[in-house]
Amino acid sequence: MPLIFCRCILLFFFVLSLRDVAFGQNKPSLYVNPLLLSRIETQLQQFSQPATYEFIPKFVSEHFRNQPDSVYRNLFAVMIRLERRFNLDAAIYGGEELAKLAEVQHEPGRQAAAYMELSRYYDAGGTYQLAALNIEKALTFYRVLGDENAILSAEYARLALKLHFVSREAIIPLLEVLLEKAVASDANSIVRKVHQQLLEQNLLAGNYGEAEKHVIYLEKLPVSDPIKPQEYPYLINTAKGRGDLALARNNLAEAERYYLKTLGLTQAEPGPWFEIHTLHALARLAHKNSLIQQHADQLQSLDAAKSHFFANISHELRTPLTLIMGPINTLLKENPFSEKQALLLRTASRSARQLELNVGYPQDASWLYEPIK
Repeated sequence: MPLIFCRCILLFFFVLSLRDVAFGQNKPSLYVNPLLLSRIETQLQQFSQPATYEFIPKFVSEHFRNQPDSVYRNLFAVMIRLERRFNLDAAIYGGEELAKLAEVQHEPGRQAAAYMELSRYYDAGGTYQLAALNIEKALTFYRVLGDENAILSAEYARLALKLHFVSREAIIPLLEVLLEKAVASDANSIVRKVHQQLLEQNLLAGNYGEAEKHVIYLEKLPVSDPIKPQEYPYLINTAKGRGDLALARNNLAEAERYYLKTLGLTQAEPGPWFEIHTLHALARLAHKNSLIQQHADQLQSLDAAKSHFFANISHELRTPLTLIMGPINTLLKENPFSEKQALLLRTASRSARQLELNVGYPQDASWLYEPIK
């Protein structure tokens, strides 16, 4: 189970990184007019499970009459805020409305960007076919526009989806091909991200010599003073990669040094998923080397904080899941449907049940301290 959880974290990093690559220098601002945001939040609080989210684009359009660019930018920012609050249904609705709006405005680049956002949301929700479909829609527009960076970004997204079904041994060669294409196109942001992925996947596959090549590349990247937010992910991956390599080679003192450096970076730029992943690495090292016993109390308190965090998420998810499964199962028992409708309902019920089973697992973070076998 811990292996599955760690893999989910890695996939989260991989998918989350797609947004910056997809938009490049044209990434919309995440600023939302405060009055508009307050109105939307009030409506969301009033109806915790609204039948439809059509009020969101309606409120945005009403606030910015005859200002189509402001409508798009604010709707985009609202969509991202909804995603960060784990309201994927509302974020998906916003993404679909963005795609329609971009089509009306004859903005194929924006339309493609909306499809890329939708692919992330569907991927996060486990609806991989819809995620793949939206990536292909985006690719169609990017190819027409001749936007090579965006094409590479969409191809990167397709590899993220493949990680759900294909072994890392099969993914690594595909990442290497993508890296060559990105280098040839001077797509530096994509080059950096693919190096990070090749580092992670080669480490997991036990290809330590190959992994070190990618660490060396990342270590040579220039770093600002002070460090910029967009630089933290590759700095964190580089430090942790060095720690993983040292641990694999039984250089425990060096592993400790790099893991603690990684932990410091995750705390300087708060990111719970990076921090959890680093804590797991430190816990593994703790079982191999008593030198970091002095950090055990800190690890335990951080583990308790993470357990509390997961427990809250689990509680918030269980209630809506119950409300979803009950009506679906009642419909399946009492009402006649076409074969297609019944299949869709059974699929929804099965997926909700699987999610319900998974929800309970993150509450128990004790596996962080289990002996490594």
